[in-house]
Amino acid sequence: MAVPGGGLQISTNEFNFVAPESGYVREDGDQMFHDEERWRSRHTSKYFLRLKDGRLAFIEFFISPQGDHFFEAKGYLNPSGSRNLEFIPEAQPKPERYE
Repeated sequence: MAVPGGGLQISTNEFNFVAPESGYVREDGDQMFHDEERWRSRHTSKYFLRLKDGRLAFIEFFISPQGDHFFEAKGYLNPSGSRNLEFIPEAQPKPERYE
């Protein structure tokens, strides 16, 4: 995973709502091959992101490389530029329904 013009940092804290001020790197990643002992059929990563424009975000990325081969990403961005990335359900827009 890479953030062009910005950076990312692995989240190791259970309190993922305050982004760190520093310590971001341009990219992070790990390769696992099916025949390795450390192979896992599912993987979750959590990162703080510093975007190119300086805003901060948090992303949780889940991947299942076998079976149905799918991934899921959830992200939170504070458009004000604050380090506070706490999710506030009542502040979220209501999803549109298509019928």
